[in-house]
Amino acid sequence: MLEKVLFHQGIIHTGLGEQVSAMMVEGERITSMGTREEVLAFAGEPDREVSLDHQPVFPGFVDSHIHLMAYGFSLESIDLSGADSVVKMQEICRDYMEKNKPEPGKWIIGRGWNQNLFADPVFPTREALDAITTENPLLLLRVCGHIATVNTMGLRNVYAEDDKMPESLKKWLVKGIVLEDELEWFKTMMAPKPGLNELKKSILRASEALLSYGVTSVHAEDSYDLGYSGDFQNIKEAYQTLEREDQLPLRVYQKISLPDPDALNRWLQGEDRTGGGSNYYRIGPMKMWLDGTLGGRTAAMREPYTDDPGNQGMLLYPDETVEAMVMKADEEGMQICLHAIGDAALEQAVTIYEKVYQRKNQPLNHRIIHCQIGDDALYQRMAAIGVTADVQFLFTASDWSIVEPRLGAKRAACSYAWKSLLQAGVPLTAGSDCPVEIPNPFLGIQAVVTRRDLEGKPPEGFNLKEALTLEEAMSIHTLGSAVAAGEGDLKGTLEPGKLADFITLNCNPYELTAEKIAAVNVKSTWVGGKLRWKAE
Repeated sequence: MLEKVLFHQGIIHTGLGEQVSAMMVEGERITSMGTREEVLAFAGEPDREVSLDHQPVFPGFVDSHIHLMAYGFSLESIDLSGADSVVKMQEICRDYMEKNKPEPGKWIIGRGWNQNLFADPVFPTREALDAITTENPLLLLRVCGHIATVNTMGLRNVYAEDDKMPESLKKWLVKGIVLEDELEWFKTMMAPKPGLNELKKSILRASEALLSYGVTSVHAEDSYDLGYSGDFQNIKEAYQTLEREDQLPLRVYQKISLPDPDALNRWLQGEDRTGGGSNYYRIGPMKMWLDGTLGGRTAAMREPYTDDPGNQGMLLYPDETVEAMVMKADEEGMQICLHAIGDAALEQAVTIYEKVYQRKNQPLNHRIIHCQIGDDALYQRMAAIGVTADVQFLFTASDWSIVEPRLGAKRAACSYAWKSLLQAGVPLTAGSDCPVEIPNPFLGIQAVVTRRDLEGKPPEGFNLKEALTLEEAMSIHTLGSAVAAGEGDLKGTLEPGKLADFITLNCNPYELTAEKIAAVNVKSTWVGGKLRWKAE
């Protein structure tokens, strides 16, 4: 018999515009909701009762774009987010080395530098990293995760000699700079790699932090990640071992990085397909990167960058390669996520998805990750075929200051256009892209409601016409992300039949001014009716 637990004395916001005070949970699922009396009349006496102490209760957040293992590893790696110069990066790294005294030969990983914050906005070089250490391979990732600098020992770990470097990238690699698809390959070649126990620890470290922010489900991108890249079976084994041991505390929809036709063909020889698995660990979509990032000026643009006139960024694949891979993956039952930040990459993605739609003649369940730079015509085309946009709310606050300098006023006005996408009829999800950003949903929600950063900048709001309402932002970050994974019948709202994934808060965000939303704190997080995290 499943245990029956009555949760009562709460202010339970269902996510459907309704509010109740009690719900019965049997096993992991909600069976009835209403007043205490209504629930007892419908479901009978419980095995035990839990008072919600008259706290606001909301559905747990679903983060649709997170590098979970990377986050776990990053919590123990070098944090370079505070560096305002290459010299400061060196100081941070030396302090880390002095404190942790890593064994010679062990890879040292750091993340978070951003040359746009330096007085002299240049990429660090391998000579700068060699000045930190020559006894350990050292990889320092830019905040976006698409560009890294490696010291000489790290380069020699992968490229024994300079003539082993690909000619097309040698001008970068001789400086120790590895970027985009070469970086993804580079990380797969780094050795030694973490073992099963290290992978499990990274998952648990990240999960504990995510639960503290009220995140109960994630769409995780773990292959090609910070500190680990390798055989997907190792990733899968780590998660499923934790699940068997009843230690996996949140729900994971696993994205699969398949960056080339060979990787896709190898994957399709196996049995794993989108949707397979359990309510705690489920196989998700295939993931491909079509371009780079705005901060690194590698996002693929239809017209040159305003502040770099000779540069249109990087389209990483020719159209025919992407089309062949997308068609094949779709035929084999895989959902597909295409990373597209620049408008050239977005147009490439939409054009290829339209060909899939024409063949199937039904709305697609495929997705475009980021969708930061486009125009109304592209958004209308997305809506017409049912493609979902996976957006990152907090990028609104982080990127506003570079958008117009990079793109000019006209293109900037059509960028980070979450309201326009929504009004066009494009389904939206919300994710953090952690560890690029802090995975606290309330930070991102405040950013898209106010269109300002936490310092209130810009005062007039960045593209203020694109602001979302609080109701829209909350729904996108719960139900929207759940629906994109085909799990709208399981999570995203609190109602009978759904999983009892919910959070209690210190205050009701709907009773705050928009500028105070980021201050909301989670008091407890429940997954499947089990208390998985509680504030001290």
